[in-house]
Amino acid sequence: MLSYRAALVTALAAWFATAACGEPPTRRQDIAIRGAGVPLAGTVVGPAAGGRHPAVVLLHGSGPDGRENPYYGMLADAFVRRGFVVLVYDKRGSGGSGGDWRRSPFSAVIDDAAAAARELRRHPWVDSGRVGVWGGSEGAVIAPEVALREGLAFVAMQSGPGVTFAEQNLHQTSLQVRAMTADPEQRRAAMRLQRLKHRYARSAEGWAEYQAALRSAAGTPYAGLAGPTSPDDWWWGWYRTKMDYTPVPALERLGVAVLAVWGGEDVLVPVEASRAAVAAARSRVDHPGDSLLVVDGADHGLQVNGLRGVFRRGLRNRPVSLGLTADWAARQVTYPLVRMQAPAGGPRAVPRVDALDSAGPGMRARVPGSPP
Repeated sequence: MLSYRAALVTALAAWFATAACGEPPTRRQDIAIRGAGVPLAGTVVGPAAGGRHPAVVLLHGSGPDGRENPYYGMLADAFVRRGFVVLVYDKRGSGGSGGDWRRSPFSAVIDDAAAAARELRRHPWVDSGRVGVWGGSEGAVIAPEVALREGLAFVAMQSGPGVTFAEQNLHQTSLQVRAMTADPEQRRAAMRLQRLKHRYARSAEGWAEYQAALRSAAGTPYAGLAGPTSPDDWWWGWYRTKMDYTPVPALERLGVAVLAVWGGEDVLVPVEASRAAVAAARSRVDHPGDSLLVVDGADHGLQVNGLRGVFRRGLRNRPVSLGLTADWAARQVTYPLVRMQAPAGGPRAVPRVDALDSAGPGMRARVPGSPP
């Protein structure tokens, strides 16, 4: 883990530097992102100085998200201070973007991110050879595939599960149920309910069993963890396309540097399992720029709470990862860029479901990074 003393020194140095320098002179421009299938609205912000700069596109977490999220403003500020141009865009169905992520396969979110990266590379403020991607949570999971498809210069992953979304959901449920009840029977029943939900989402089979488990959950402490009550709910089709996705196959083939950061007290992601999965995948590439960090005391947003957090992040209440992420990225875009050869033998195949109505043996799947 990142030591407490090292993190404290880094955070305080960054805070005092920020306080002394004030807000950096910037320029910004609203743009339309082309080639995503739906109109996406974004904003590019960068240093006021002319010329072409390294750049990074920021990828969202789960659910509706976009440019109004203050987290991205803090992150963009950290990157711009180090000479980057930053693209933040509204997720489909959010803000000024069209479409609806709930009515789209999960692959559409990846395609949107790839289109955003292409748009950023075309921008006149940007050095197209020095464009990378940052992703938080869900965005961290898809960032490696986006970088692989678009030939990007680096990948920064924050709080991303290295396991499938279904495995992450079971991890979350286990922690939640332990906090809700000490009854071992109720804990087992809650986990069975989640597994039945996953079974129906994956195969459209077992609805009667799932309904029976829903009825049994009524009035229990874990009743709020139940899923949709109708087989026609939009959630089933959407989650079917997402639940078995993992970043591992793309990470095994990605020849550029990867930064992966987790909070040691993250309750949304199985941190140790994720770190081990990412480490194993990257061992196939052995890039000298790779860095995997677990920040002691930090949560899913890389915040450290309480008085300890004040000392580590400064009075501005910023995530402790901002400075270290932007500093690491700046090192990766210094010429000459280091790109490693992808290992022989190819990645392990993981199904990718590209249609909301696909289920069972007939689903269309492909390995991330291969042509559609």
